[in-house]
Order: sequence, then C-alpha cells, then structure tokens
Amino acid sequence: MSDYLDRLNASRDYILARTSIRPQIAVILGSGLGGLVDEIEVEAFFPYNEIPGFPISTVEGHAGRLVLGKLAGKNIIVMQGRLHYYEGYPMSKIVFPIRVLSALGARSIIVTNAAGGLNLNFEPGDVMLITDHINAMGTNALIGPNEADIGPRFPDMTFAYAPDLRALALNIAKREHLSIQQGVYAAVSGPSFETPAERRYLRIIGGDAVGMSTVPEVTAANHAGMRVLGFSAITNKATGEPDQQPDSHEEVLAMAQVAGQKLIQLVRSVIEAMPTLDYMPSEQIIELIDEDPIQIAGIIDHTLLKPDATSQQISQLCQESLEHKFASVCINPIHVKHAAKILADSNIKVGTVIGFPLGAVVAEDKVRETEQAIADGATEIDMVINIGALKEKNDSLVEGEIASVVRAVHSRGVLCKVIIEAGLLTDDEKVRVCRLAKKAGADFVKTSTGFVSGGAQIEDVALMRQTVGPDMGVKASGGIRTLESARKMIKAGANRIGTSTSVEIMVEAKEENS
Repeated sequence: MSDYLDRLNASRDYILARTSIRPQIAVILGSGLGGLVDEIEVEAFFPYNEIPGFPISTVEGHAGRLVLGKLAGKNIIVMQGRLHYYEGYPMSKIVFPIRVLSALGARSIIVTNAAGGLNLNFEPGDVMLITDHINAMGTNALIGPNEADIGPRFPDMTFAYAPDLRALALNIAKREHLSIQQGVYAAVSGPSFETPAERRYLRIIGGDAVGMSTVPEVTAANHAGMRVLGFSAITNKATGEPDQQPDSHEEVLAMAQVAGQKLIQLVRSVIEAMPTLDYMPSEQIIELIDEDPIQIAGIIDHTLLKPDATSQQISQLCQESLEHKFASVCINPIHVKHAAKILADSNIKVGTVIGFPLGAVVAEDKVRETEQAIADGATEIDMVINIGALKEKNDSLVEGEIASVVRAVHSRGVLCKVIIEAGLLTDDEKVRVCRLAKKAGADFVKTSTGFVSGGAQIEDVALMRQTVGPDMGVKASGGIRTLESARKMIKAGANRIGTSTSVEIMVEAKEENS
C-alpha cells in the first residue's frame, strides 16, 4: 500500500472512530455558502487541522471543517470550506478530501462555488446548474502516479455531472418556483481575477461562469466513481465587456450570500429527493434494511408491464407508489404520460421499457421510442438488447445500439438501464453484454423484463455485479415476490429490485418492523 493510501485510511479511520454517521451524500460549500450547515442536525464536526493528514483551508469565507449529520433524513458530510490550487497546495492534496469523502462511503457529491458570470445574460445573485466544465487551470488533478485502488488511470469524463441528478435539480427548481440558469463552469488557477481579454476568451470557448475551484474536485470524484451535481452562485459580472467593473473578494462574498439563500433551499430539497440507495454497495443496503426493513421501498421499481394493463390499473400503481415511496413505477410506454401526470409533484421516477420484448428493433427506432417516452415524462429508460445480434456475436451492433440510446437518454438528463434477458443467455454472453453496456455508458444492467421464464437468479446477479464492478447499478427483475427473495438479490449485488408484488413485500417489511 502506498504512503498516500496510508494517509487516506488514517483520515478515514479517525473520523469513523468518532461518529456513528455513515454518509450517503457529500457536499462542498464554496465561498460565502456555509449557511447550509445551519440546516443540519449535526452529530459531529472536525476542524481540518485535527484530522490526520488532512490539508488546511486558508481562505477567508471558508470555515475549514468537516460536518457530519442528517439533513432531510439523509446522512450527509459537508466540507465547510475547500482547498484551492492558488493556496500553494499540490493537486494531490487539493483532492485528498474528496477521496476521504469517498472512503467514508459517500457515493454522491454536491459541489458549490462562487463564480463570475461570463454569460451576458447572467446577473449577480443568480444560481447556475453546472452542465459541464472547462479546465483552464494548466494542470490536472490526476497527474502523477495513479492510485488504482481509488480509480482507473484514464477515467471517462463524458458525464462528469450526473445527468439524472441534473434533471432532478431542474425538476425541483421548477416545482419550487426557483429560477436557475444552466451552463459550463470554467476553472482558472487564480488568485488574481481574470483580465477582460481572458474573460472574453473563456466565453468564446464555451464558458458561462468562471471560478478558481471545483474542477479538480469533480475530476477526483469521477475518478473515484462518485456521482456529481454542481452549482455556481453567480457573484459578479465577468463578461470582459467595455463596461466591466473592477472586482473585490469582499463583494464576491457579499453576493455569494445573496445567491446562497436560493442555493441553500435548492440543495436541501435536492438532498431530500436524491436516490441514495441506487449507488450504495449492497452490503450497506442490507445493513440499512436489517435496521429498518421499510427502507427497501427506496430501491423497488413497482412494475406493471402487462400488455392489457388499463389506465385505472396504472393509476392504482402510481397511488401505491406514492403511499409506499417506491423508487419508480415501471410501465409500458403507452402509459407514461398518464403516470407522469399523477407523479408530477413527487420524487418517484417514471420508468418504461423500450425494445420490448426481445430487442429485435433497429437502433433508430429504439432512439425514437426513447425520445417519445422522455417527452411524455419518462425519467428512466429500460432498454432490451438485441438478443439475436448478441448470440451471433455481433458485439459492435449491440454496443452501438446501447450507446445510441444512452446518448439520447443522458442528453435529456434521464437514467438508462440495459435489460440483458439473462434467462436466454449463457454465462459468457452475460459477461459480454455487461461489459458492452458499461463501455457504452449505461447506468444499470438489468436481469430481465419478466417476459421469459426463470426471472432473476442469484447467480446471474452475482455474475453481473462481478462484471460491472461497484460503480454501476445492477437491477434484479422477474420472479421476486417476497422480502426474503429481494434480500437475497441485494446480497448478491443488486441495488434496484423490479417486481409486481411490491405492495406484498412492503406488508412483510412493516410486519417485520413492528
């Protein structure tokens, strides 16, 4: 083990020994945005200088401590103050806290910052949802020896900011009548503010806001397999136009407080709505369910895929989902619009299956079906692979088809699950298609639609989990009818369960909990 990992483990172990909180979500608070801490039921806090190996923030407006507790019912850990490249730290130290957050168990991270508005339409006090970023810092957070125990040498950054979390944030902002901008965050090294020419250049290459942080943290988070959501508090006009006014750090902090009030409301609501179990390791899900069996509702897709399902039955399915707080409903495309209307003001996702039953549809048709379903209100797409093409070993066709649907899905901020119909495949075929789905950028692999006999098998779930690793979802679906059978699937590696007997499982969970 390297010295770096030794220091990382020392920081992790110091914190774990002093708190019972096991964080699900991490939050980084930027300049002037520390007020979110007032919303937290704090269980413990740690000044950075007390944590072994932890670097210290030196910037005004950054308290410099880790705070652990509960917010909106979720276990969270907050970095109240971050580290910056301009403070003189090497990148390995700047991203060290992110790796500690990951090592503590947080699988999702919300990053916030104060930023100048490059976009001519932005005003001080706006909040911008970060859709992507530009690294103009002259270095990269991952330069140097790679820590393979943390992540791969060349992590993909295509979806650096998780599309489904971005969609969730936009839906919540709309629901709560919060006006937010969207755009690309450009990071420079600082500490001097940018010249007008630099600001015009950054706008020309695609930047909407500019700051001196965040990009190293997001890079390290993606390297560690964390899902990222990012927001900028727009503190000043940074257009580089002739009427550009001089900037001061004091004014930046003052405007960060103005935008911060809106941002605090938004982040709190997003945390409340965030699905934390989807990306939690199965052993942690089991611990949670053993402590409180009712929590299993958070990973159940309440399913009704019968071709003869009526609108009345879909209404009942949605009402049951609202009552038990299931993760989603999973229905045929024809019913998506109806279900989306019923569930519009809830956090329950609307999932639908395309390419049903055996995926023998050309990719262009699957994409069109996907786009229509999303337009109707779907927030999760379960696509069936082309079984025939896989069996003919036409892997390029299968991967290309998955990738085309993934692009259509992720560009609209929606989640993609790839259904492999495991009951029809050999183990070799299951491994191949799981690898293809991961390479194509899918969020989940799923055992089956329930169309074929056999349903989900423990051995299949375990093989799928082994193949895709810890940073991708596995959904077990088909034939899961009891709480015990769901538990077995989770122990094998599933972090989402698809079943038509969801209500019966919840009855068992409540009886066990009483």
